[in-house]
Amino acid sequence: MKIYRLTITLQEPMTCGAKRMVGNQAPSLDYIPATALCGAIAAALARKGKAARIPRLFGGPSPRWCPAWPCGSNDNETVIPMPLSYLHVKGDDGFKGKFGVINTLRTQRPLTTDNYIKLFGEDAPSEIPERLQWVKMAPGWLKFEVTKDVILEPGLIAPDLNNAMFHGADYLTRSARDGWLYSREYIAAYQQFLAYVVDANDAIQEEDKAITKIFVGKRITAGNGYATLAWEDVGKLYPPWATYAALDHKEVTIQIMSPAIIPGRQGGFLTGLDEKSWSEILDVDVEVKHAQSKTDPVHGWITVWDLPRERYAAVAAGSCYLLKLRDDDTKKLTKFHFALKGLVDKGLGIRTGEGFGWVSVSPPWLKGDHHKGNETGGNGFDPVGTVQQNDNMSQSSKRSFIEAAWKFAHTADVAPKANELAAIAHRVTDASSFYNYLNSLAQRKNPRKWDIVRKAWEENGHPLIDNDDPEAINYIRYFLSWAKTFADKHED
Repeated sequence: MKIYRLTITLQEPMTCGAKRMVGNQAPSLDYIPATALCGAIAAALARKGKAARIPRLFGGPSPRWCPAWPCGSNDNETVIPMPLSYLHVKGDDGFKGKFGVINTLRTQRPLTTDNYIKLFGEDAPSEIPERLQWVKMAPGWLKFEVTKDVILEPGLIAPDLNNAMFHGADYLTRSARDGWLYSREYIAAYQQFLAYVVDANDAIQEEDKAITKIFVGKRITAGNGYATLAWEDVGKLYPPWATYAALDHKEVTIQIMSPAIIPGRQGGFLTGLDEKSWSEILDVDVEVKHAQSKTDPVHGWITVWDLPRERYAAVAAGSCYLLKLRDDDTKKLTKFHFALKGLVDKGLGIRTGEGFGWVSVSPPWLKGDHHKGNETGGNGFDPVGTVQQNDNMSQSSKRSFIEAAWKFAHTADVAPKANELAAIAHRVTDASSFYNYLNSLAQRKNPRKWDIVRKAWEENGHPLIDNDDPEAINYIRYFLSWAKTFADKHED
């Protein structure tokens, strides 16, 4: 098996039809569907006299192509469809706003005073709960950097979309129709998109990778759609967003990464996935604890016949589910994770070779319950808003840590140091190293208020933590991730 990463760079504007034209506006998708990418590569092969290669590469379960999504600003950034479980306050700017973003798979809308204080670190405003409304994020893309499953820099991005006006053409005479203008949306030139292709049977040969120039999208005969294609062999390394769950977890999150076309038992196609559907797919009894999903139609066009393809109902990209295995049996747990791995490796539903049905299991961006916003703007939001998770702690212990972190962060002169203290905890490997570092700062001739921080820690954090516990450093990190979140709001 080989996996290739494809970088598509637009040299001309490109339009990928999103749906039927309404009025005089022809909209475009803001990404390149795998079907359009495959069609462009197939056309390039045919132009080179290699049409015999097309059946080998397209139409089957392997190679398995992926849609081409917008690239981040550097090689370490990954871009994925926006999760539908992300909500922000109506009227806020989401990631760059005052309130930030919550993940409803892990928490409820903070409509009560207690929940509000724990998430945002300040007293609830008078409009709670009557006027504070939470709504879904606008369609878009989530950009992040991942190192050991830690979100470092998320943010909202979108490709540059413009509009151009055209005369409508008479299909018989091929002449312009007087008085009829329409607007066609397009993606501006010189933008990059990233896709992957999983070649389980080593079907892709060197002659196929020699295809470096393609024409993709609509209106390619009118100076649109020319793009360059770069192939990179990444061995057996799956896309960074195609993640798996830890094998001992009975509870997992799943995000649909590309539209999933799932046949129903009674005919037709599923428009959503309930407990019965997931249990049948995974062949174990699961509970759907939370879900945020929607249905999108899948269109298509057969150029050779000049006819539309069959219209499918699909579970939309960005749909999210929180599943829990009902059975405690070890064999059932193994079977559960084997089925989940199969979804990541082979896809969900039909037409997976055409880019449909990509999923991610327990991805890092769905682990946290809250992404803290940045009221002053900027290029993203602070990652510690996605609070450090610790599955070894009881709920009562977590509440004690959160309450103590609140007191710690609101001790005079502590808030400005909370960011640095949290960073120290993530750099060291054990609790003793953390204490030694904190003591060395506090014992300097000019401690610069680190002595106050140490005193506040001894009063609030230290009593909750047993130094001899091997999990002590993880408890420290959990405490300080909350303290940093509270301190940031306190400083604002």
